[in-house]
Amino acid sequence: MVAAALIAIAALGCGDAGAAPADGGARADAAGAGGPVAPALPAAPRLTPCPAGWHEVTSDGVVLCDPWPAGGAIDCGPGQAHFPGEPGCERVGTVCPATGDFPEGLPTDRPVFYVRAGAAAGGDGSQATPFARIRDGVAAAAGMNGIVAIGRGRYDETVALRVGVTLWGACTADTVLSSSVTGGTTGVVSASLPGASAVKNLTIGPSVREGITAAAAGAEITVEDVVVDRATGVGVNVYRGGRVLARSLVIRDTVFGTTPPTARAVGIQEGGHAELRRVAFERNYELGVYVSGDGSTVVLEDAAIRGGGGPDGARSIGGSAIFLRAGTSAEVRRAVLEGNAEVGAYVEGALTAEDLIVRDTRGVASSGALGDGISVSAGGSASVTRALVDRNRNLGVQVVEAGSSLVLQDVVIRDTQAQLADGEWGRGVEASRAATLEATRVLVLRNRELGVHVSGSQARLSDLEVRDTQTRADGTAGRGLNFQGAQLTLARVASVRNSEVGLALIGTSATLAATDLSISGTPGSGLALQTGASAEIDRIHIDSGQGLAILASDGASARVTDVVLADTRESPCAGGCTSAGGHAVAAVRGAMVTLARFEITGAAVCGVLIADDGALDMSEGVVRGCGIGACLQVEGFDASRISRGVQFVSNTSNLQATTLPVPESIAPIGP
Repeated sequence: MVAAALIAIAALGCGDAGAAPADGGARADAAGAGGPVAPALPAAPRLTPCPAGWHEVTSDGVVLCDPWPAGGAIDCGPGQAHFPGEPGCERVGTVCPATGDFPEGLPTDRPVFYVRAGAAAGGDGSQATPFARIRDGVAAAAGMNGIVAIGRGRYDETVALRVGVTLWGACTADTVLSSSVTGGTTGVVSASLPGASAVKNLTIGPSVREGITAAAAGAEITVEDVVVDRATGVGVNVYRGGRVLARSLVIRDTVFGTTPPTARAVGIQEGGHAELRRVAFERNYELGVYVSGDGSTVVLEDAAIRGGGGPDGARSIGGSAIFLRAGTSAEVRRAVLEGNAEVGAYVEGALTAEDLIVRDTRGVASSGALGDGISVSAGGSASVTRALVDRNRNLGVQVVEAGSSLVLQDVVIRDTQAQLADGEWGRGVEASRAATLEATRVLVLRNRELGVHVSGSQARLSDLEVRDTQTRADGTAGRGLNFQGAQLTLARVASVRNSEVGLALIGTSATLAATDLSISGTPGSGLALQTGASAEIDRIHIDSGQGLAILASDGASARVTDVVLADTRESPCAGGCTSAGGHAVAAVRGAMVTLARFEITGAAVCGVLIADDGALDMSEGVVRGCGIGACLQVEGFDASRISRGVQFVSNTSNLQATTLPVPESIAPIGP
C-alpha cells in the first residue's frame, strides 16, 4: 500500500491540471475570494424582561430572572407565605381584627350571618347571638347570596357549601376549620351541587380528610386568602367537572391518606378545572399538582411548588411538582418548581409554560431514582419559553416515545447531576424512542455525560450552545451533542469545551442537515460521523481541539462546505494508546468526505488522513502549517481528488504515504 501511495504522490508532480501546486499562494487564491464563509454564532437565550417582582441575575453570560431575594425562598410561619416575586414572607389575607372576634370590612350589600366558636346554642346568626356551627350559618345564608362571617376560634366540622354562600374568616391565623371525623369523600369544605360559592380569609387545619373539594359539574368554589395545612390525601380536590378559582392559596404538609394512598396539594380529575394564582405549595408528600382524566385542566400563575416528597423525602413515593396524565392540559406562567423529588414537571398531557424555574429536583428518597427537571412521554407535548432548568438530577429535560414532542425557546439547562441511585447520567437534554424535539435559543451548560442526546428521534435545533459537558465518574463520555439514529436539522449551533466529542452522529439512519456550526476546545473529536451516518454541513469552524477535528468512519458520508479547521493538536497519550490523533480530517474505514471552500491550518500530524478504504474529495481550499498536508493510506487512491484548486502551504511535508495508526471509532452511548 505504501509503494502504491508513493507512485500516486509522484504523479502529482507531473504538472497536470489536477496536480497539487507547490508551496505558496495567498489564502484568497486558495479558497476563493475571501476564503470560507464564517459560521454565524448562536444567539443567546432571551429571558428578559423579567416578570414583575422578579430581578435580573447575570450568570454564565446570560441575564436570568429570579423570583427570590439573594438568600432564596423563605420558610414562613403560620398564616404567612413567600410568593414568587415578593421580597419575603407576606401575611395571607387580612390582619386579625383589632377588637372583637369577627372579620372586618365585610360587604354591606349582602346579608351576613355570624358564627363564633363556643357560642351558646340557639343563636340566630346575628352578631349579638351568633351561631355556634358554620353549617348553621350556611343553611341560613343559602338562597340569599349571603356571607357566613366566621369568628376567631377552631371549628371541628365538615361544611357543605350552598350556591351563592361565602365563608369569610376573621383571619388565617385565628380562624381554623378542621375535621376529626374519618370516612366519606368530601373535604372539610365541599361543594357537590352546581353553582358558585366562595371561601375566604381562613385556615383549614390538620384534618383526617381532604381540605376543599369541588365534586360536581358546575360546582365552582372561589378560594381566596386561604391556608390548607396538614390535610389528609389532597389539599384541594377538583373532580367530576367541578371548578376551583383560587388566589393567595397556601397548601402545606399534606399527609398520606389510606384510600387511595395520596398526599397531594391539588388534584384535578374527571374533567375538573382549576385556576391557581399567587399560590405556594410546600412539603406535600406525594405530588404538588396532579391532573388526570380527559378534559381536566389547570392554569397555574405566580406559583411556588417547593419541597415535594415531604421533609427530606420521608415516606416519599413520589414528590413531583406537576404531574399531567394523558388527555389533560396545563398553562403555567411565572412559576418555581424547586427542591421537589422524582420529577419537576412530568407530562403525558399538554403543557405550556412561560417564565419557569425548575431547580434542585433531588430524586426519590426511597430509591434515589430520577430527579429529572422536565419529562415528556407517552404522547405528551410541552412548550417551554423563558425557563431555567438548574441543578436537577438524571436528566435536565427529556422527551421520549412516539408522539411525544417538546419545544424549548429561550431556555438555560445547566448543572444536571448524576442520579443518586447509581451515579449515572446527568444529561442536559434528551430526545429518544421516536420523539420530536425543537429548540431555539438554548444554552446547555455543565451537564454530565451528554449535553444534548437525540436517539431514534427527530430534532430541529437552532441558536444552541452546549458548553463544558463533564465526563462520567469513570472519566468516559462527556459529549456535547450526541445523535444516534436520529434525524437532525441544525442552525447556528456551538459546542464549546466539551470533554470527549463536540458533535457525534452515529448510525445508518442518522442524518444531519446543518448550517453554521462552531466547535472548539474538545479533547477528542470535534465532529465524529460513523456507522453509515450522513451529513450535509454549510459553514463550520472547528478549532483548538485535540485528537481530530473531523472523524468520518465506518461507511459515514459527509458533504461539508465553507470549512475552517484550525490548530488540531495531538491528544495526550498514555498506557496502551495507539493513536494520539492530531489530524484535521480523517476519512477511514469506508467513509466518504467532500470538502469545498475550506481552510485547514496547524494540524499537528496530518491535515487530512485517508485510510482503510476511506475517501476524500477536496476543492477550493488551503492546507497550511501542518505536520503533513495529506497522509495517504489507501492503495491506489487518486490523489488528484484532493488537489482541485487546493493549495498546500508551509507544511513540513505536503503529501506523504504513511502508516499511521487509524483512529478508532467512538462508542455509541445507550439508550
